[in-house]
Amino acid sequence: MIKDLRIDELAREYPITLDDATRKRPDLLVRGIADQMGFVVLLEAKIDVEFSPMQLSYYRSWLDSQPEHKDWKLLVTLTKRKYDPNELVDAQLLWAELIPEIAKVESENHSQFERSFWHELRLHVEDTMRTFTGFTTGYSDVLKLMQEVDMFLTEILSRLPIKKSVDYWQKERAAYYLPELKAIVGFYWWQKDFWREPYPNQFCVWKDGEKQPRPIVSPDNHPITLGEIIRNTNDPATSEEYILRITKQIARLCGVKTSSKGA
Repeated sequence: MIKDLRIDELAREYPITLDDATRKRPDLLVRGIADQMGFVVLLEAKIDVEFSPMQLSYYRSWLDSQPEHKDWKLLVTLTKRKYDPNELVDAQLLWAELIPEIAKVESENHSQFERSFWHELRLHVEDTMRTFTGFTTGYSDVLKLMQEVDMFLTEILSRLPIKKSVDYWQKERAAYYLPELKAIVGFYWWQKDFWREPYPNQFCVWKDGEKQPRPIVSPDNHPITLGEIIRNTNDPATSEEYILRITKQIARLCGVKTSSKGA
Protein backbone atom coordinates (compact mmCIF):
# COMPACT_ATOMS: atom_id res chain seq x y z
CA MET A 1 0.00 0.00 0.00
CA ILE A 2 1.27 3.47 -0.90
CA LYS A 3 1.99 5.59 2.19
CA ASP A 4 3.22 8.83 0.64
CA LEU A 5 1.65 10.19 -2.57
CA ARG A 6 2.19 13.49 -4.36
CA ILE A 7 0.51 14.48 -7.64
CA ASP A 8 2.65 16.88 -9.68
CA GLU A 9 0.77 16.89 -12.97
CA LEU A 10 -2.80 16.07 -13.98
CA ALA A 11 -3.80 16.71 -17.58
CA ARG A 12 -6.71 15.79 -19.85
CA GLU A 13 -6.07 14.82 -23.49
CA TYR A 14 -2.36 15.08 -22.85
CA PRO A 15 -0.36 15.28 -26.12
CA ILE A 16 2.31 12.61 -26.52
CA THR A 17 4.77 12.14 -29.40
CA LEU A 18 5.83 8.69 -30.55
CA ASP A 19 9.18 7.67 -32.05
CA ASP A 20 7.88 8.21 -35.58
CA ALA A 21 6.69 11.72 -34.65
CA THR A 22 3.06 10.58 -34.53
CA ARG A 23 1.06 12.55 -31.96
CA LYS A 24 -1.62 11.05 -29.76
CA ARG A 25 -3.85 12.36 -26.97
CA PRO A 26 -4.63 9.91 -24.14
CA ASP A 27 -7.65 10.91 -22.07
CA LEU A 28 -5.74 11.51 -18.85
CA LEU A 29 -2.12 11.74 -17.69
CA VAL A 30 -1.02 11.72 -14.05
CA ARG A 31 2.57 12.26 -12.86
CA GLY A 32 3.86 12.36 -9.33
CA ILE A 33 5.82 10.73 -6.53
CA ALA A 34 4.70 7.57 -4.71
CA ASP A 35 6.83 6.48 -1.75
CA GLN A 36 9.77 8.51 -3.10
CA MET A 37 9.57 6.96 -6.58
CA GLY A 38 8.40 8.80 -9.65
CA PHE A 39 5.36 7.46 -11.50
CA VAL A 40 3.42 8.24 -14.65
CA VAL A 41 -0.08 6.96 -15.47
CA LEU A 42 -2.00 7.10 -18.74
CA LEU A 43 -5.73 6.47 -18.57
CA GLU A 44 -7.91 5.84 -21.62
CA ALA A 45 -11.68 5.86 -21.10
CA LYS A 46 -14.26 4.41 -23.49
CA ILE A 47 -18.03 4.66 -23.38
CA ASP A 48 -19.46 2.75 -26.35
CA VAL A 49 -16.65 2.73 -28.93
CA GLU A 50 -13.85 0.17 -29.15
CA PHE A 51 -10.12 0.85 -28.88
CA SER A 52 -8.66 1.77 -32.23
CA PRO A 53 -6.03 -0.56 -33.76
CA MET A 54 -2.63 -0.20 -32.06
CA GLN A 55 -3.98 2.49 -29.67
CA LEU A 56 -2.91 0.73 -26.49
CA SER A 57 0.36 -0.39 -28.10
CA TYR A 58 1.20 3.25 -28.86
CA TYR A 59 0.51 4.27 -25.28
CA ARG A 60 2.53 1.37 -23.87
CA SER A 61 5.49 2.27 -26.10
CA TRP A 62 5.39 5.90 -24.98
CA LEU A 63 5.16 4.94 -21.32
CA ASP A 64 8.15 2.63 -21.59
CA SER A 65 10.23 5.54 -22.92
CA GLN A 66 9.54 7.76 -19.89
CA PRO A 67 12.21 8.34 -17.22
CA GLU A 68 10.10 7.30 -14.22
CA HIS A 69 10.88 4.12 -12.28
CA LYS A 70 10.10 1.04 -14.39
CA ASP A 71 7.56 -0.33 -11.88
CA TRP A 72 5.53 2.87 -11.91
CA LYS A 73 4.60 3.33 -15.57
CA LEU A 74 0.97 2.38 -15.62
CA LEU A 75 -1.49 2.09 -18.50
CA VAL A 76 -5.07 2.05 -17.20
CA THR A 77 -8.37 1.63 -19.06
CA LEU A 78 -11.85 2.69 -17.95
CA THR A 79 -14.50 0.85 -19.94
CA LYS A 80 -17.99 -0.60 -19.85
CA ARG A 81 -16.74 -4.19 -20.03
CA LYS A 82 -13.37 -5.89 -19.77
CA TYR A 83 -11.23 -6.38 -22.84
CA ASP A 84 -8.35 -8.72 -23.65
CA PRO A 85 -5.44 -6.27 -23.23
CA ASN A 86 -2.72 -8.64 -24.50
CA GLU A 87 -0.68 -7.80 -21.38
CA LEU A 88 -0.39 -4.14 -22.43
CA VAL A 89 -2.67 -2.80 -19.70
CA ASP A 90 -1.65 -2.65 -16.05
CA ALA A 91 -5.15 -2.12 -14.67
CA GLN A 92 -8.68 -2.33 -16.07
CA LEU A 93 -11.37 -0.27 -14.36
CA LEU A 94 -15.06 -0.64 -15.11
CA TRP A 95 -17.56 2.18 -14.97
CA ALA A 96 -19.76 0.00 -12.76
CA GLU A 97 -16.88 -0.26 -10.26
CA LEU A 98 -16.18 3.47 -10.33
CA ILE A 99 -19.68 4.62 -9.34
CA PRO A 100 -19.71 2.94 -5.86
CA GLU A 101 -16.27 4.43 -5.12
CA ILE A 102 -17.52 7.92 -5.97
CA ALA A 103 -20.60 7.33 -3.80
CA LYS A 104 -18.34 6.26 -0.93
CA VAL A 105 -16.29 9.46 -1.14
CA GLU A 106 -19.52 11.46 -1.43
CA SER A 107 -20.76 9.99 1.86
CA GLU A 108 -17.64 11.03 3.78
CA ASN A 109 -17.46 14.17 5.87
CA HIS A 110 -16.77 17.06 3.48
CA SER A 111 -17.59 20.69 3.14
CA GLN A 112 -20.88 21.55 1.41
CA PHE A 113 -18.98 22.39 -1.77
CA GLU A 114 -17.14 19.04 -1.79
CA ARG A 115 -20.32 17.08 -1.11
CA SER A 116 -22.04 18.87 -3.99
CA PHE A 117 -19.07 18.20 -6.27
CA TRP A 118 -18.98 14.45 -5.58
CA HIS A 119 -22.76 14.22 -5.79
CA GLU A 120 -22.84 15.90 -9.20
CA LEU A 121 -19.88 13.81 -10.39
CA ARG A 122 -21.69 10.58 -9.41
CA LEU A 123 -24.86 11.67 -11.21
CA HIS A 124 -22.83 12.60 -14.30
CA VAL A 125 -21.01 9.24 -14.40
CA GLU A 126 -24.26 7.32 -13.85
CA ASP A 127 -25.92 9.23 -16.68
CA THR A 128 -22.92 8.98 -19.04
CA MET A 129 -22.18 5.30 -18.54
CA ARG A 130 -25.26 3.38 -17.59
CA THR A 131 -24.26 -0.15 -16.74
CA PHE A 132 -26.23 -3.11 -15.47
CA THR A 133 -25.74 -3.65 -11.74
CA GLY A 134 -29.03 -5.38 -10.96
CA PHE A 135 -32.71 -4.49 -10.82
CA THR A 136 -34.49 -2.17 -8.45
CA THR A 137 -36.93 -4.04 -6.22
CA GLY A 138 -40.39 -2.83 -5.31
CA TYR A 139 -41.20 -1.22 -8.65
CA SER A 140 -43.58 1.69 -9.02
CA ASP A 141 -41.78 3.17 -12.03
CA VAL A 142 -42.40 1.44 -15.37
CA LEU A 143 -39.88 3.65 -17.19
CA LYS A 144 -37.08 2.68 -14.78
CA LEU A 145 -37.98 -0.99 -15.12
CA MET A 146 -37.73 -0.80 -18.91
CA GLN A 147 -34.41 1.07 -18.67
CA GLU A 148 -33.00 -1.66 -16.44
CA VAL A 149 -34.33 -4.37 -18.76
CA ASP A 150 -32.52 -2.61 -21.60
CA MET A 151 -29.27 -2.43 -19.59
CA PHE A 152 -29.58 -6.15 -18.81
CA LEU A 153 -29.97 -6.95 -22.53
CA THR A 154 -27.02 -4.70 -23.36
CA GLU A 155 -24.88 -6.53 -20.78
CA ILE A 156 -25.82 -9.92 -22.25
CA LEU A 157 -25.23 -8.81 -25.86
CA SER A 158 -21.85 -7.27 -24.98
CA ARG A 159 -20.58 -10.80 -24.34
CA LEU A 160 -21.58 -12.11 -27.75
CA PRO A 161 -19.30 -11.79 -30.83
CA ILE A 162 -21.45 -9.20 -32.58
CA LYS A 163 -20.70 -5.70 -33.81
CA LYS A 164 -24.18 -4.31 -34.21
CA SER A 165 -27.71 -4.81 -32.95
CA VAL A 166 -30.95 -3.27 -34.13
CA ASP A 167 -33.72 -2.01 -31.84
CA TYR A 168 -36.76 -4.25 -32.01
CA TRP A 169 -39.12 -2.95 -29.34
CA GLN A 170 -42.76 -3.87 -29.88
CA LYS A 171 -45.82 -4.10 -27.67
CA GLU A 172 -45.34 -7.82 -26.97
CA ARG A 173 -41.57 -7.84 -26.56
CA ALA A 174 -38.48 -6.00 -25.36
CA ALA A 175 -35.73 -7.38 -27.56
CA TYR A 176 -32.92 -6.68 -30.01
CA TYR A 177 -32.52 -8.01 -33.52
CA LEU A 178 -28.95 -9.20 -34.23
CA PRO A 179 -28.33 -9.18 -38.01
CA GLU A 180 -25.02 -11.05 -37.72
CA LEU A 181 -26.72 -13.92 -35.86
CA LYS A 182 -30.03 -13.64 -37.73
CA ALA A 183 -31.91 -13.79 -34.45
CA ILE A 184 -33.95 -11.74 -32.01
CA VAL A 185 -32.86 -11.90 -28.36
CA GLY A 186 -34.98 -10.57 -25.54
CA PHE A 187 -38.15 -10.77 -23.49
CA TYR A 188 -41.53 -11.79 -24.82
CA TRP A 189 -44.15 -10.47 -22.45
CA TRP A 190 -46.67 -12.76 -24.14
CA GLN A 191 -46.84 -14.71 -27.40
CA LYS A 192 -50.44 -15.55 -28.25
CA ASP A 193 -53.09 -14.89 -25.63
CA PHE A 194 -52.59 -11.82 -23.43
CA TRP A 195 -54.87 -13.21 -20.70
CA ARG A 196 -53.84 -16.88 -20.83
CA GLU A 197 -50.12 -16.78 -21.56
CA PRO A 198 -48.56 -19.87 -19.86
CA TYR A 199 -45.05 -18.36 -19.66
CA PRO A 200 -45.30 -14.58 -19.35
CA ASN A 201 -42.08 -12.52 -19.51
CA GLN A 202 -40.13 -15.33 -21.21
CA PHE A 203 -36.52 -14.67 -22.17
CA CYS A 204 -36.08 -16.12 -25.67
CA VAL A 205 -34.06 -16.43 -28.86
CA TRP A 206 -36.08 -16.25 -32.08
CA LYS A 207 -34.10 -17.32 -35.12
CA ASP A 208 -34.99 -16.05 -38.59
CA GLY A 209 -37.42 -18.39 -40.35
CA GLU A 210 -38.62 -20.15 -37.21
CA LYS A 211 -42.29 -20.06 -36.26
CA GLN A 212 -41.74 -19.99 -32.51
CA PRO A 213 -39.04 -18.52 -30.25
CA ARG A 214 -36.70 -20.80 -28.34
CA PRO A 215 -36.93 -20.09 -24.59
CA ILE A 216 -33.83 -19.70 -22.44
CA VAL A 217 -34.28 -22.34 -19.75
CA SER A 218 -33.23 -22.91 -16.15
CA PRO A 219 -31.20 -25.98 -15.09
CA ASP A 220 -34.48 -27.88 -14.57
CA ASN A 221 -35.44 -27.04 -18.18
CA HIS A 222 -38.13 -24.56 -17.20
CA PRO A 223 -38.38 -21.35 -19.30
CA ILE A 224 -36.91 -18.51 -17.27
CA THR A 225 -38.80 -15.26 -16.83
CA LEU A 226 -38.00 -11.69 -15.86
CA GLY A 227 -38.84 -12.42 -12.22
CA GLU A 228 -36.26 -15.22 -11.99
CA ILE A 229 -33.65 -13.06 -13.70
CA ILE A 230 -34.24 -10.22 -11.24
CA ARG A 231 -33.82 -12.56 -8.26
CA ASN A 232 -30.60 -14.12 -9.54
CA THR A 233 -28.90 -11.00 -10.88
CA ASN A 234 -29.60 -9.06 -7.68
CA ASP A 235 -27.63 -11.60 -5.64
CA PRO A 236 -23.89 -10.76 -5.95
CA ALA A 237 -23.03 -14.38 -5.15
CA THR A 238 -24.89 -15.71 -8.19
CA SER A 239 -25.14 -12.80 -10.65
CA GLU A 240 -21.98 -13.30 -12.72
CA GLU A 241 -22.36 -17.08 -12.99
CA TYR A 242 -26.05 -16.70 -13.85
CA ILE A 243 -25.40 -14.15 -16.62
CA LEU A 244 -22.59 -16.33 -17.96
CA ARG A 245 -24.89 -19.36 -18.16
CA ILE A 246 -27.55 -17.34 -20.01
CA THR A 247 -24.97 -15.97 -22.43
CA LYS A 248 -23.64 -19.44 -23.22
CA GLN A 249 -27.15 -20.70 -23.86
CA ILE A 250 -27.91 -17.82 -26.24
CA ALA A 251 -24.64 -18.40 -28.06
CA ARG A 252 -25.40 -22.11 -28.38
CA LEU A 253 -28.88 -21.44 -29.76
CA CYS A 254 -27.39 -18.97 -32.26
CA GLY A 255 -24.50 -21.28 -33.20
CA VAL A 256 -21.65 -18.99 -32.10
CA LYS A 257 -18.89 -18.85 -29.49
CA THR A 258 -18.96 -16.29 -26.70
CA SER A 259 -16.27 -13.63 -26.16
CA SER A 260 -13.36 -14.14 -23.77
CA LYS A 261 -15.43 -12.47 -21.03
CA GLY A 262 -18.23 -14.92 -21.50
CA ALA A 263 -16.17 -18.00 -22.34
